[in-house]
Amino acid sequence: MIPRILAACVCTIVLVACAAPARRDNDSAMTAPRGIILKELTHAGRTYKFAVYVPRSYTPDHAWPCLLFLHGSGESGSDGLKQAIQGIGSAIQWNEKEWPCLVVMPQKPVENDQWEVYDAPVMEMLEVVKSEYRIDHSRIGLTGLSQGGHGTWTIAAAHPGVFCALAPICGYSRPFAPADLAAKVGDVPVWAFHGLADDVVPPTGTTDIIDAIKADRARRGSKAEVRQSLFERVNHGSWDRAYRQEGLAEWLLNQRRQERL
Repeated sequence: MIPRILAACVCTIVLVACAAPARRDNDSAMTAPRGIILKELTHAGRTYKFAVYVPRSYTPDHAWPCLLFLHGSGESGSDGLKQAIQGIGSAIQWNEKEWPCLVVMPQKPVENDQWEVYDAPVMEMLEVVKSEYRIDHSRIGLTGLSQGGHGTWTIAAAHPGVFCALAPICGYSRPFAPADLAAKVGDVPVWAFHGLADDVVPPTGTTDIIDAIKADRARRGSKAEVRQSLFERVNHGSWDRAYRQEGLAEWLLNQRRQERL
């Protein structure tokens, strides 16, 4: 079914613009709004909010990388905006030149639900953006923090062959076994982050999955990249350091999807 966008408006977080959603034809794409654009999607009779970051330098004359960003529990709701001002959204506002890509930012409506509950509408949002903008389908990365770090693992595992790289921050595997997620993630490059002083999600939430991924890839002889950054004396908010100080943007945007081995 083709998703139906009920409404779109433009937020003034990055720059001011007012226009209809972007289209793929050159005239409308050249004049389409830039910045953080607020949208709604109807899926299975339910309305979901999401935001799309479009760089002010965007033009349709070449294909752009795209990131799917999954927020943490605190940004859940129905306002359609909170998820755009935490984590990657904040990092982009501080240094937009470091992030020359589009970013899809769904908002999870129920705080206690895990992201895999909303797998279908999230992937539909990504398809909407792929239809409205010129996206390089080989350069779609997935990243998230806390609950969104968990969602990075689970949604990537559910959709092998879609994402070029994964960057989960202070995530976790439960209730899934790390070995099961590792096998389903396959050979997608991974760079995971966690604060060693995290008292909300223990660092083992990341290290157990990374150990499982390394073991799985070693067993298969895979040379796919696996990175792990563990921050001393950093609590749960490790996403601020990860998104702003660790060269993550360059790494994510330089990846290209490889065929699953």
